[in-house]
Amino acid sequence: MNQKRFASHALRELVSSLKLPLLQAEDASSPSECFDLANSKLWLTELDWSDEAAQLREAAVSNPTAYTVELAYKLLRRLRLVDQQITELDDGLLKCAELQELTLTGNHLTSVPLHYLPPNLKVLELCYNELESTSDLRHCSLELLHLGLAYNKLSALDLQPSNWSSLLSLDLSYNRLVDLPAAIKVIVELEQLRNLSLKGNPLTAIMWYWYFKTTGHVLWSHILH
Repeated sequence: MNQKRFASHALRELVSSLKLPLLQAEDASSPSECFDLANSKLWLTELDWSDEAAQLREAAVSNPTAYTVELAYKLLRRLRLVDQQITELDDGLLKCAELQELTLTGNHLTSVPLHYLPPNLKVLELCYNELESTSDLRHCSLELLHLGLAYNKLSALDLQPSNWSSLLSLDLSYNRLVDLPAAIKVIVELEQLRNLSLKGNPLTAIMWYWYFKTTGHVLWSHILH
C-alpha cells in the first residue's frame, strides 16, 4: 500500500461521523425533513469501534454545539480501529489520554512507535498487520497487560523482558518464528506472563516445543497454548 493513512485520520473520521448527520440535516429544505434526515442517519451509524461510541452519540444529539472531537477523545477508554487501511501511527492518538484498550487489527502497519501510544494503555492488539520485527517494542514504558501480534510476519522475538514486567498475555500465533531457544530465552523472563500462544509458527514443529508442552515443563506448563 503506497498511500499513507495515519491512525489519527481514521480516529477523527469515526468520531466526527457521530455528528455528521446533524450537519447534513442543517441543509434540509424543511424542519420535518431535517428531523427525519438527522434521526435516520444517526441511528444507523456504526458504533462497534468503541464501547463509548453510544455515549458519544447521545452527547452529539443532546447538545450538538458542545460536542467536539476533542471532547470525544477525552472520553474514550476502548478504541477499535479495525480494517481502516492505517499505515502509520502518529501523535494524534496521544489526545486519547485515558485510552486503555487499542485494537488495530487488519491494517497495514509495518512499525509501532510506542511513543505515539497513550500512557494509560493496558491492551494493545496488532494482529493481521505487516509487522516483520518487534524491535519497535523492545523498550516499552507502558504497563501493558496484553499484547496481540498474531498473523504478522515476525521471524524473531526481540523484546526486552525487563521492560515488559506487567505483561500477562502474549499472542504470537501464526507468525514466522523458527528459533525456539531464542524465543524461550525471552519468554521465560516475562515473569508475570500467564497466557501465551505460539500456534501456527514453524517452531511448533520442533521436537523441543512438544517436549515442553506435553511434559508440563515448569517454565511453560501454565502459559503455553
